[in-house]
Amino acid sequence: MSYINYPLIGNRIRMARKAKGLTQGELSELINISVSYMSRVENGKTCPNLQRIAEIATILDADLGELVSGSNEADDYLKNDFFRIMKNCNNTERSLVYSIICDVLKNNKRRRKIKI
Repeated sequence: MSYINYPLIGNRIRMARKAKGLTQGELSELINISVSYMSRVENGKTCPNLQRIAEIATILDADLGELVSGSNEADDYLKNDFFRIMKNCNNTERSLVYSIICDVLKNNKRRRKIKI
């Protein structure tokens, strides 16, 4: 039997809500629950069903899997695929890929500063 860590799920919901710029009251109103229930969810004092967590995830534009398990399967897939590709590269190819990644990241940082 697997253990569901509701306090951790609640904390992830709280962080996603704050990142979205919503108060508990605003989120509660959007999904038609009481503020006290939302508070109990975020504090791990109550165990919402998966449908309720899915509603919250939708409102917060959050990944349901990430809220529940802390893992985003799409991100995990990309990481695993990237490592598989890199494993099959020789040292010259790895060095080239590394240089390209560094250049892309530097350019993205510059763009964020300029706010294009």
